[in-house]
Amino acid sequence: MNNHHTYLIILAASLVGPLLLSFDKKVAFYKKWKYLFPAMVIPALFYIAWDIYFTAKGIWSFNENCITGIKLSNLPVEEVLFFFVVPYCCIFIYECLRSYFPGIKNKPQGNTVLKLLAVALFITSIIFFNKNYTSYTFFFLSVCIAIIYLFRKFFTSFDASSFLISYLVILIPFLVVNGFLLPFR
Repeated sequence: MNNHHTYLIILAASLVGPLLLSFDKKVAFYKKWKYLFPAMVIPALFYIAWDIYFTAKGIWSFNENCITGIKLSNLPVEEVLFFFVVPYCCIFIYECLRSYFPGIKNKPQGNTVLKLLAVALFITSIIFFNKNYTSYTFFFLSVCIAIIYLFRKFFTSFDASSFLISYLVILIPFLVVNGFLLPFR
């Protein structure tokens, strides 16, 4: 096998299950694609710019032996695709959870936990101020959570309980995939 396709193969393997299961009758995720794909572009552009910056600063790098060599600025095309594949898979899991377990929707404890998480992330971003990547990551995540609650009228369908549970479920494949990807970055 050509090692230069390893990152691409891992991304494709991550996507194949959720993509095929998107046509499951109960979830019918494919019906939401017209909303999903435009919504994925803005965060993807932010994170692509983020990765370009941190890669240029030498905080983030990629193993040239495991990528195709096709690059956008200083990012491998596989890393750009990562910001579309992973959100697709994560939102798919969220939608599956909401479809198969409707009883967990809109529990008040979920909002409380998410708000406390935002505060903890903000405090952690201050504590690790000298660690740019960690500090910025925690800060921006706390701001995103705060935006959901400050502008709740725009996020009326957001369900904190489903989000938190799906996040815990997502962590398992995310850590496995990132474990495979770590040697390639």
